[in-house]
Amino acid sequence: MYLEPAKTIEDWQAASNLLIDVMENLNRQNFALWNESQLTLDGLTRQYKGGELFLAKSQGKLEGVVFLQEQDSYFWPELTGKDSLFLHKLAIHPTNKGLNKGAELITLAEQEAIKRGLAWLRLDCDDRKPLHNFYQKSEFNLVDITRMGSSIVARYEKPIIPLSKSLRSI
Repeated sequence: MYLEPAKTIEDWQAASNLLIDVMENLNRQNFALWNESQLTLDGLTRQYKGGELFLAKSQGKLEGVVFLQEQDSYFWPELTGKDSLFLHKLAIHPTNKGLNKGAELITLAEQEAIKRGLAWLRLDCDDRKPLHNFYQKSEFNLVDITRMGSSIVARYEKPIIPLSKSLRSI
């Protein structure tokens, strides 16, 4: 699997379609996470800028999406430095469930952070046991659980050791 930045409106629409598929699958399992208005093309382009949407593909086929931001003043207002890559709406298509694609997508995000010279991956997620298990298994550390508007969110972070620093210690 590889990450590819979204370049066209068709890429954004494909991401919207995948996210809506994920939302509908979660709804069927009684794990409502997002509402459709957040995931439409219009909803996504209101929330995110060009350059922040990345498509996870294998052999040209869309398998997942993630939004990568270098700032997140809403969920992480105390962080003013520019040392983090924030993950949002990390999603793998339901047909890939159980294939470790989510962990693979996190590894790709780590590689992107290293390319950008950033020291941290950070994210927020709904306060749910399966999400806690997933992110902790992916070596994220729980920072806190806090109320954000009407939601309770868990904030996670993971230090990233840039390749150049890790090679110096060998």
